Amino acid sequence: MSRVSFHNVPWTEEEREYLLTHAGSKTLEQIARRLNRTYSAMRGQLRLSGTASRHNQGFLSAAEIAKEYNCCYHRVCRMLKSGDIEGRFDKTRNRWEVDPIVLTQEVIKLLGKPRRTHKTWPLDRGDYYSRNGLCRQNINGRVIVVKIGERMIAVPRSRAVASSPAP
Repeated sequence: MSRVSFHNVPWTEEEREYLLTHAGSKTLEQIARRLNRTYSAMRGQLRLSGTASRHNQGFLSAAEIAKEYNCCYHRVCRMLKSGDIEGRFDKTRNRWEVDPIVLTQEVIKLLGKPRRTHKTWPLDRGDYYSRNGLCRQNINGRVIVVKIGERMIAVPRSRAVASSPAP
């Protein structure tokens, strides 16, 4: 009595299509039972197609959202933890799973906001001398910083740059 071997049985297009459409929603064991194949055959066929069952679920991870909307990964994680973006954390895969439908225009605007800094005042883009009413003048070879109505003498540049002679 000979054994029946199912090794190297070619896959039909219907089997491949069924595997790819159900890989994210059903477990590979369920699909394997339905197609009379082994679990390893399911994984091998998915590998040949260039995908994995977890990638076929349609969810986005926090890293994928950050890359898609060109923002910081930590901002996405913070928004997921605070509840601004609805998603669930998969402890077995150690990653966030977000349905792309919940990414509304409001959430996308929050993701695209410029990064906040610790400074709350507007940044100084002006000239220090003109803002404080100072100007430089060169009098008798000395650089003098003059404030309106006052006179302050600074060290001449030639002396400041010159090095002292070695003893």
